[in-house]
Amino acid sequence: MKFCRLLRYEFTEQIIKNRRYLIVPLFTWFYCLQISGLFYNINPDLHASIGDYLLYIFSGTDPFVKSGQFEYPFFWMALLIISFFVITGFVQKDLHGYGAQMLIRSSTRKKWWASKCVSCILMSAVFVALVILSTAIFCLCSNGRISFILSSEIIEAAANGTYSAAQNNLNLDARTTAALLLSIPITIIGAMNMIQLFFSLLIGTIGSFILVNAYMTMVLFVVSPVILPGYLMLNHSSVFIVDGLNYRLGIISGLLLIIAAWLLGNMIFQKADIIEREKFDD
Repeated sequence: MKFCRLLRYEFTEQIIKNRRYLIVPLFTWFYCLQISGLFYNINPDLHASIGDYLLYIFSGTDPFVKSGQFEYPFFWMALLIISFFVITGFVQKDLHGYGAQMLIRSSTRKKWWASKCVSCILMSAVFVALVILSTAIFCLCSNGRISFILSSEIIEAAANGTYSAAQNNLNLDARTTAALLLSIPITIIGAMNMIQLFFSLLIGTIGSFILVNAYMTMVLFVVSPVILPGYLMLNHSSVFIVDGLNYRLGIISGLLLIIAAWLLGNMIFQKADIIEREKFDD
């Protein structure tokens, strides 16, 4: 079976027919409503942009300090959990019924696994796109600015609201803004879902879902380059705090993990005893 047909099947089943995506705009609008209250306190006359909202959506919380007050980033955590939930289980589910027939007809497990990896990355990109589109609609309805340009007041509030070692003379150019609000979310969420996809082959759907959520929770207590979700928590970024996480390293790390999960998953899937082995020999 042609690889393009597999991708078309994936796009239809996992994106077009995936009702879990309906949660994304509803949650995003509720999240933006909470953020708009914060913006009103900063300046009642402020017309916040899409970029301003996204900056706060992905801000998270300050690095954990034993002597300081800890603020649980409920909305940030919930957003990532929803991204995991939207994608979780589609591999295991697809090993039954019509999905199993597609696997047999594809004649090779490599094509089938590759289609799953591409689908996972696309699903993550669609998730981020829905967050951005929902934010844009909220801005349009609340007399905000349809722009990714950040307001100086919002940047100052974000910098002053973070860790005590906030950067001075903070200046976010267009490239940095695009990296923080577009590249980082797509790369990190894509990598986390690829990790979930990989471990679903080893420990199943529920186990992989619990694992990625436990891994994500570590970011609340440790600022470390080896904890990938930390790059998506912008309050931990070197843009805002001294000795913070470098967003360029985050993008590179995310891409490397996507490649690693793809390759390792392919090796495991080739040896997995899912359906009669002889049907999948190249």
